[in-house]
Parts: sequence; C-alpha cells; structure tokens
Amino acid sequence: MPERDSSEVFCLSKSGYYPGWMKKSAFATGLLLTSAGLWRLFGPSAGGFGRIYPYVFVGLGLVYFSGTTKRIYLSEEGVIRETGSFLSKGKQVLPWNRVVHVTLVTRKKQFMAFFEKAGEIKGLKVLFDIDQEPQVRAILKNSCPRTKINTITQ
Repeated sequence: MPERDSSEVFCLSKSGYYPGWMKKSAFATGLLLTSAGLWRLFGPSAGGFGRIYPYVFVGLGLVYFSGTTKRIYLSEEGVIRETGSFLSKGKQVLPWNRVVHVTLVTRKKQFMAFFEKAGEIKGLKVLFDIDQEPQVRAILKNSCPRTKINTITQ
C-alpha cells in the first residue's frame, strides 16, 4: 500500500485566495509604473530621483503582490497555512492535538472556523464555503474527536 503524503489536502479554504486576473493586472500595472519611473530617471527629460520614487515603489509593490500566495487547508497534520512570495516560502502548522476549541460561525453563503490553540488565546481563522460545512465537521470528528465545537448562526 503506498504511503500517503501527510500534508494531503482534506478541505481547501477560500481564505487568502486572490483571483488570477487580479494578480495579472497587478503585475502589468506594477511593470508599467516601474518602467515609467525609470523612464523619468533615464529618459530625455530626466528629472532626478525625487520624481521616480512614487512610480518605482508602488510599481515594485504591485509586482511583489502579484507573486504572493496564501493557502489554508485542513490535512492529516492539522490546520496548515502556507504563504509564499518571490523571496520566501513559509508553512505554519496547527496540529490537531493542539486544537482545544473550534467555533463555527455561519453567515449567508460562507462560514468561518476559528481553531483555538491549547494554552493560548490565539488561533487560526479559516473561511470556507457553506457547502463545505459537512466535510469540515466530518474532518473535525475524525481528527480531533474530543475537541469542543461551538456553532454560531447569524
């Protein structure tokens, strides 16, 4: 029997998701602003460094934003939050044995799950579609059966 990947995605959250069109337009706008700033520095009517800062910094910020990713999901390990950019990647894991309390808040077509860490007030807020609620409840029942689950409906 093949060994399962411990970070297999059981349920993917919609938290932190930016549509592709938004990233592409941010990249194009950032490239345009950066090149406009550099044109003001090296072009025929060079105006010095003072005129390029807004263009270059905003442009580079948009290019950086277009390369960022954030993914939150439930897996066999626990609640996993992966972040990445052009410069770095990170992975934060909240293991199931550290989850002491889960609050599910349902509102309209989505619901939020707050996973509280053991011994801390902090935790992870994760946003899901409303049709994923039975799947999330089943995962919680199997992965951390002794954890108290509260439900709030608005």
